[in-house]
Amino acid sequence: MLMAVAISVCSTSAGAQELRNMPNLNQAVRSGWLQFRVITGRVTLDSSRVGNIQSANNFGQQQDQISIQTDNGDTTFLYNWSNRKQQLSIEVSNVSKVHINYAGKDDPSTTPVDFSQPLQGKTLLKVGPEGSQQVYRAPNLWHLFLAYPAETRQYLAPLLELLHPNWKLSETAAALEVELLRKVGSNEASDLKHWAALVEQLGDENFARRQAADRAIRAANPAVLSYLQQLDFSRLDAEQQFRVRRLIDALGQRLGEDTPEQVASWLAGDASVWLILLTRPEVATRRQAAQQLTAILGGSIPVDPQADPSTQKSQLEQLRLRIEEISANNN
Repeated sequence: MLMAVAISVCSTSAGAQELRNMPNLNQAVRSGWLQFRVITGRVTLDSSRVGNIQSANNFGQQQDQISIQTDNGDTTFLYNWSNRKQQLSIEVSNVSKVHINYAGKDDPSTTPVDFSQPLQGKTLLKVGPEGSQQVYRAPNLWHLFLAYPAETRQYLAPLLELLHPNWKLSETAAALEVELLRKVGSNEASDLKHWAALVEQLGDENFARRQAADRAIRAANPAVLSYLQQLDFSRLDAEQQFRVRRLIDALGQRLGEDTPEQVASWLAGDASVWLILLTRPEVATRRQAAQQLTAILGGSIPVDPQADPSTQKSQLEQLRLRIEEISANNN
């Protein structure tokens, strides 16, 4: 698997051979010191090591350095690797913050890649050198893979799979799309107005009413998790922020590590996901996406799923603005 990862990132077989030789990283993953998971579309870190660890290797023109830092229960994994042509840095914390940067050293054959997953806000993938860089944004990892399958397969999956060679993220995203289409017509479409009212109630002055809203959200169908993750925290008071973060953690842990079936359950009511599927070249997929969007939005949508993609372009933009307006109002 690591050989396939390296070949995807590097343009030459010699470069592939060098990139896969990361002794400190490979040892940490194989030994279980570090366990990386994808939970509700976010890369997370579990570390069995307590305290600070530093290790470095230098062999020839290649350097390999790993650091695990623990402070007040927070663990951060730092990794740096380089050779004469390429360099890679990885930072992952147990609060789900991630930053990965891969670049060449004056090597035009190496495409720079930068990925960031902040504590709050959208995931960000940047591909290419400054000045001609392409930027891709999405609420989480699965939105990113669904929206940009070619770019994530070529540039992002190989780097993330260095952390967990068995992830097969592109294959999982493809299976997720199949599972989502199976959800069309089910009762798992989100009840946005009801959930918005419950989130509002989380800030009620009455403790009993706050607790009742908390229990109702925990009992809701898994699609509520996607809604909570996309809330604008700046519009929530301190009590709501505290409770929503706790609910996201609890609901995410209940689902466990992401599988196509689990992810489809909590994304089934996410209008932005169906907007992505409405751009697929297959008419049947667009028709199913339109059906689910009609159910989620509670009315017809201004898009003809049987029209060609060029004709749909302006229609999709109108729909995107409508979905963003609904999301802003519900937040």
